[in-house]
Amino acid sequence: MEPNPAGWRPYEHGPRSTVVGTLLVSDPLGAPSLGRTIELLAWLPEGPIPAGGSAAVYMHDGKNLFDEESSYSGEWKVDETLTAMESTAVAIGVPNAGDRRHVEYCPWPNPYEQSVLGTEYARWLVEVGKPFCEETLPISRARERTCVMGSSLGGVISVYLFLEYPDQFGCVGSMSTAAWWTPDIWPYLDTVESRHARVYIDTGTAEMPEDPVMSEAYMDSFHRLRSWFVDAGYGEDLLTVVEEGAIHQESAWARRLRPALEFLLA
Repeated sequence: MEPNPAGWRPYEHGPRSTVVGTLLVSDPLGAPSLGRTIELLAWLPEGPIPAGGSAAVYMHDGKNLFDEESSYSGEWKVDETLTAMESTAVAIGVPNAGDRRHVEYCPWPNPYEQSVLGTEYARWLVEVGKPFCEETLPISRARERTCVMGSSLGGVISVYLFLEYPDQFGCVGSMSTAAWWTPDIWPYLDTVESRHARVYIDTGTAEMPEDPVMSEAYMDSFHRLRSWFVDAGYGEDLLTVVEEGAIHQESAWARRLRPALEFLLA
């Protein structure tokens, strides 16, 4: 593809940048409902693009995906992982809203935040961010080749996007899902229908090693979410992983990323 498609510019590597391959930054995209503009990140594979376009993986916490230098708590090593897989997928990172991350990644009011913007964030991604990427990048528009993925509250909003917009996303990855944060997710699940799609969810057994009660909350959320997907009939389309001793950190999500992507992009 063209090295700099319209609406994108090369990522500026710092002296300690860990980016592997081609990473682009979008022009600022307006998000008035969120009170900010958003510059997306897009990692592009080497080699020819498949007929019909590459698979697209939309991922939250975009600045923690590709570059240790620009991250605030480590990186997922998405670029290294897709390169090692020799994947033709395009990974698209949506930077979070900083100290308002928990506001944008929650679709429902909760004990920690009553004024949430999760539904607006999801709508922005589907109505603005995703169409922009489909118009400017060599990616497929097919639902079955479009994934959404995140961790913690990013996992919550990923599950919401996947279920709320079934015509848009054919696979979802939710790592260390912080479903306990927003209890209204459980009655919401009672309102949605299952569909043929691929689902990956996971957790570590020591998500918060300094707080065993919190770690147990993550485990309970994982098992409850897993049970919902099992009861909904996902069967072989569901992969669940529990990593012994794993904590709530980018290094753990990076470690589990390859099997997750191999399953979702199969």
